[in-house]
Amino acid sequence: MNRYIRLLVLMLSFVFLVAAGSDVLYVQSSKAKIMKSPSFKSKVVVTAKKGQELTVVKKKGRWYEVKVDGKTGWVSGLLVSSSKPIEKVSVFAKADKDISKSARRRASVMTTAAAARGLAEDDRRRLGAETKMDYAAIEKVDAITISEKEVDAFVGQTP
Repeated sequence: MNRYIRLLVLMLSFVFLVAAGSDVLYVQSSKAKIMKSPSFKSKVVVTAKKGQELTVVKKKGRWYEVKVDGKTGWVSGLLVSSSKPIEKVSVFAKADKDISKSARRRASVMTTAAAARGLAEDDRRRLGAETKMDYAAIEKVDAITISEKEVDAFVGQTP
C-alpha cells in the first residue's frame, strides 16, 4: 500500500510540474491579436508581437485567456506555443547585396515545356534562335554518365 501512495505522489508531482511549466505562451506568428472574447469576430484588446511572452490565465477549447502588457484577453492556440519561436537564419547574411548578376536565371515556360516534350530538329533551331538556347550543349551534358563509385568519391572529398 505504501508503494502505491509513493507512486501516486510521484505522478501528482509530475502533473503539477507539467501544469506549472505551461503558464507561459509565446507568439509564433508575426503578430497575434488578443481578443476581448474567444472569437476571431471579437474586438481586439491588444496586439502582441512575435516572440512576446503571454501569461496564461485559463484555457477554453483552442483559445487561451492571457495577460499581456497589463491587459487580459483571448488568443487562438494557432498563434502561440509553449516554446519560443526559432530565429530566422539567412544564408545571404554575408553575401553581396546585389546577387542578381551571379544568380542563375530560370528557363522560360516555353523552353521548359519544349525540353520536356522533346522537339524536332527544325523546332529546336527555331526556338534556339528565339530563346538563345544551345540544344547541342544540353544534349552533350545529358549524355554524361557518372558511376556510383565516382559519386561516392566526389561526396567523400572534403573542401
